[in-house]
Amino acid sequence: LTSLAAQIGVLLMVAFLSCSSVLPKAFTVDVKVDEMVQHLLLYISVMQPINALVFVGDGILQGSEDFTFLTKAMFVAAVASLAVLVAGEGIDGVWSGLVALQVMRAAGLGWRYY
Repeated sequence: LTSLAAQIGVLLMVAFLSCSSVLPKAFTVDVKVDEMVQHLLLYISVMQPINALVFVGDGILQGSEDFTFLTKAMFVAAVASLAVLVAGEGIDGVWSGLVALQVMRAAGLGWRYY
């Protein structure tokens, strides 16, 4: 299941990256918004494989009723994410915080699962 999730995540990452110059134009004609969305699609694209693994890992541990671990792992991930968010600047700081959250969640889930 984790292998399939990783493969789908990589597929989504490639799809977002390949459409990053076209996708924003479907939603806006504003050049500045278009540029910002193209920039943010880099974060979104890179997060796809990580997100896929995190969501599968969540499901596996929820299915095994390991809620105590999930709570503690989410707390640690949130604290790390908050540190990145506070250290960051502007919209890049926000998205860096989101990436940090998912990376920390993936690390915790991977540690528990494997």
